[in-house]
Amino acid sequence: MQPQNIKSPSCGQPSGKRPIDELTHYDWFVIELIASGLRDREISGIVGKSYFSVKKTVKGIFDKVGVDNRLQLAIWFVSTKGERAN
Repeated sequence: MQPQNIKSPSCGQPSGKRPIDELTHYDWFVIELIASGLRDREISGIVGKSYFSVKKTVKGIFDKVGVDNRLQLAIWFVSTKGERAN
C-alpha cells in the first residue's frame, strides 16, 4: 500500500537542490529521533530545548523534506538510508 499525499521531495526546492542539502546536523538528529518513534516532548528533553522549539523545528523539517507528517518523514528517512549532504 502506497502512502498517500507524500509531496515530491523537490517541491519548493530550487532546480538541482535536494531537500537533504537544506537539512542541518540538528535537523538530522531530530529526524533520527522521530524515525525511532520519539514524540516532540521526549525529543525536547533529549536536546535540551523547549517543546515549542522542537515543534517549530519539526515543522521546518517537514517543509524542507516535503512531507506532511511523522510517518512520511520516517519513510523518507529510511528511503534515503540516512544519506547526509553536510
